Amino acid sequence: MKDLDIIDILHDAVDAYLPSILEEDRRQKALKFLRGSEAYLATRPAHRKSAEIISLDDYAVLPRAWKAIRRTRRSALADATNYLQHSVS
Repeated sequence: MKDLDIIDILHDAVDAYLPSILEEDRRQKALKFLRGSEAYLATRPAHRKSAEIISLDDYAVLPRAWKAIRRTRRSALADATNYLQHSVS
């Protein structure tokens, strides 16, 4: 069964709705949201996915990897929030 991560659900919904968006500016906002949510989905926590994308076994890599993951997630969530606040009304 597919997990019920809200970003995953929103990503699928926006992806399905994308072909019907005719206005270019709204389409670009939707594409920005899709890119951001894809970044989140690629780096989501281990308990939310079945396979690790990057190996965090090396202690030297771990802090830099988590910093990059946090930055990417914050950016994806900010893009999603901005998209939802300004486009869905």
